[in-house]
Order: sequence, then C-alpha cells, then structure tokens
Amino acid sequence: ILHGIFAHLSTRDLKEVRKVSKFWENEANTILRNKTTYSFVRYYKSLLTGRSNPDYPPNIDLIRHISVVSYIASVPYYVDIRYPYFQQSFANFAAKYGDKFHSIYFSMSTDLYTIMFSLLSNIQFQNLKCLTTRVFKMNDDLFPQNEISELQTKFNMSNLRSFNIKNFELSETGSNFHAMASKIIKQAINLENLRINDETNFFPDLSSCKKLKYFKWKFHPFKSNTNFQQFSDNFTIQKILDMLNQVSETLQYFRAAVLRSCEDPPLLTFDPTLLVFPIMKKLTTLSLPTVNMFDLGFTKLTQNELPSLKRVELLMAENSYRGTRFLGKYITNGFSRILWTTVEELRFDGIDINCDTSEHIWSKIWQIFPNLKNFTVQIYGSMQSPNKMVESFRNLYQCPWNLTIMLFPKICTFSELMEAMRFGSVRGKDESALSHGSFKHISIVRCRTPSNTREWIDPGCTKYEEVFKIWQPNLSLHGFRFHPAALSRMVDFIQKNELKVSFEKRM
Repeated sequence: ILHGIFAHLSTRDLKEVRKVSKFWENEANTILRNKTTYSFVRYYKSLLTGRSNPDYPPNIDLIRHISVVSYIASVPYYVDIRYPYFQQSFANFAAKYGDKFHSIYFSMSTDLYTIMFSLLSNIQFQNLKCLTTRVFKMNDDLFPQNEISELQTKFNMSNLRSFNIKNFELSETGSNFHAMASKIIKQAINLENLRINDETNFFPDLSSCKKLKYFKWKFHPFKSNTNFQQFSDNFTIQKILDMLNQVSETLQYFRAAVLRSCEDPPLLTFDPTLLVFPIMKKLTTLSLPTVNMFDLGFTKLTQNELPSLKRVELLMAENSYRGTRFLGKYITNGFSRILWTTVEELRFDGIDINCDTSEHIWSKIWQIFPNLKNFTVQIYGSMQSPNKMVESFRNLYQCPWNLTIMLFPKICTFSELMEAMRFGSVRGKDESALSHGSFKHISIVRCRTPSNTREWIDPGCTKYEEVFKIWQPNLSLHGFRFHPAALSRMVDFIQKNELKVSFEKRM
C-alpha cells in the first residue's frame, strides 16, 4: 500500500517529512531521501536505551534533521531532558551519528544553557549546515544554572550555513546564551543566513561572517514587556549600524523588526538624520520598522549607498505601531529630492485612512520610485471620512504598476468599499475618463476577516457594477465573504460584460 502511495507521490516540492514509524523507513528512504525529520525525544524509549527491535534496526541514513526539546506535553512516554541519563543518552547518540546531522533544532528552558553548550562544543558535527537554538522560561525550572566558562571553546561550525537564534527570556540571565551564540557565530566562517529573535537585544560580533547574505534581526527596545515608555539601557541604533558595517560587503537581505506591540512608543532622543548607514553595494532587500523611530538614517540614503536595492519594506504597522502621521513628512522631506530608479517592489504597512496626509502620499511615491513593478499598501483604521477614502482610491487608481491593497476588517463593509472605489457618485460624469487606470493588476485583500454580518455583502448592492468596469484590466478580490445570491449576480455580470475579475477564498 505504501509503495503504491509513494509511486504517485510527487516529492519535488516536498520540504519536510516527519517520520512516524520505522517499519516503512526503507521504502521512505527510496522516495524521500534526505527530507526526513528525526525527533530525539520521540525515540528515546526504543533507540536511545538500546531496546530497539533487532529485526527492525534504525535506518541511520534517514537521519538528517534532529529535534531536541526539553518539554513536549503531547508526546507519549515523554522523558524530561533535564534528567542526567537522558542528557548522556543524547550525548552518546550524537557522538556516534553526529557526522550525519545536517540540521539540529534545540528548544530548551533557561536552565539548560550548559547542556546545549556542552553538546555543541564537545561533539563533532562535521556536516552540520543549519542550527536553531530556542530558549524560553518555564515555570518549573528547578535546576540551578551554571556559568559558562570563558575558556576558548572550539565549536566545529566551519560548514554551518544557517543559524537561527531565539531567546524568549527578557531577564539578564540570557548572558550565558549570548556567550554561547557569540562563540558559534565567531567560528562559523561560512555562515550565510543569520536570524536573531531576542528579547534582550543581542548585538553579536559579525566580523568573522565574511559570507553573510541574509540577516534578520528582531529586537525588543524597551525595558519590559509591559512598560513601553522607556528604552532599554543596552539598546542603541548605532549598535545596529555597527553590525551592518561588519557585513556590508556581502549582505543582500536585511530586515529589522520590533518584537512587541506598542500603541504610543516614546520618541528617540536624537536626530535619526545624524546616523550614517553603511554603503552596501549588494543589498537588494531592505525592511525597516516604524520610520519615525528606527529608520536607521534611511531618510538621507541615495542609490550611491544602495546601488542594487530592488525591494523596500517600511513596516509602520508591524506590532500595532502607528507611523502614518510621520509618513507625509517623511515622504515629502526625506524622499522628495531623491529618485530610486533601481527599486522594483515597495511595501508600506500601516497607512491610517483617516490621516490628514494619507491621500497625498501616493503621487509622491509615483515620482520617487519611477520604475516600480509591484506596490503593496496595508490600510487600517475605521472609515470616519468617506471623502478621504474616495480620494485615496482616486490617487491609487493612477498607480502605474501591479497594486495590492490590504484592508483591515474595521475599515469598511464591501458596499462602502465599492462606494470608495467608484469615487463616490459617478452619475453625470464621463465614465470613459475613468475606465482606463494606469495600473496593470490590482488585488484587494481583506486581512483577518471575522465571521460576522458586516462582512456579508448587501444582497441588493449594485455598486460593484461600476467598480468592476472602472478597475480594469485586471481586478482580484481576496478574503471577502459574499451572500450566494449576490455572488451569483456578480459572476453573471462579469461574464456578460467580459470583464477580468477574479475571487480568491471565502466566496
């Protein structure tokens, strides 16, 4: 039966398979090869204690991806990794088969830094290419944490290509974890992909990362998770720029993001325009949070500093930040004198539809980025002024590229959206003047749509007829919920008028 299934199973796009039984290992190995995930905890009872069935020995060739966790409540026969004999079992297992591991995932509570440190420093993982370390706080942490020695420990990480660091513990106990991660980064001379998700603002030395191409850094700039009125003592924007300076010659992708939500963040105490962003000739993608707080001196950048830049993301709404009130000034004063001819994709997150400058931003964008191919804008807020909504869509109508508009549920109903997209009442006007927009394709995406009556179209609504004609040649609607009768009328109207309108999901 399994052979028949695998014979029809396309594995070309398969990225991961989690092994559930060793009875079909040989058959799976033929089809899946190195795409199988092996979980250490799940096989503790049989393999690691030497009590596995000799008639079905483990197929070590399947072992590529190792998962080691300190707590899995849902796993049957779970044994806590904090017990010494469990630690020794894994140490023996890794020492024997460590040369076969391609990736390792550690997920451990804060009292297990030393276990992770000991395993990674004393066992040779010659073919290890991907390492993920996740640290978190457990309510039942009972074991005291030992300090990591400052001795020059040698990690065999010469083949490591990807390192993912996750620290969900805000207290200063993360210093040991940082010490271990710093040593690994220092000796991973071929590292290409680095992701840091750290609540204690980890600023590692990247001077040895001469091949780093992808760098994603999420940080928590505030002193606590509940008080966002003060910045953390160890957080400065200059430290971020210092890291970028160390990898400026090779970096192609950089994304900075704020971890925790904040409705009213404190303002910076210095002028961001005084910051000096490094020259990064190979950087193609730049993603920055909240231009009003952490723009890293982006306002005065030119193509001389970033000559290869293709994609720009300004995530002003990430984690509920409100940056729209700064956007008008930012675009008008910061970018108005600069042309970014290399940028082909632009994304703005968090445009408040009620902001005084929201409807005037778009024309500036068309001028600043003349060669864009794709533009995505995320709009939030409730529609307090229909006129502002109408004016915004009138300006977006002139977008000369592929346009994606992402709407949050509270903005408007479908009928209100149609009213704005038809630019108010068009009766008495020459519709032919509106029938040819500059855009090539427009997608309207409704984000996080709840199941309530406001999400259902008015069965008697006919405003979409004008909208579907105006917003041609290509219009697609994603995430909307329609009454079946209304949807049927829409489809009939589209077919009758030979329009290019498509619906995706939740019809």
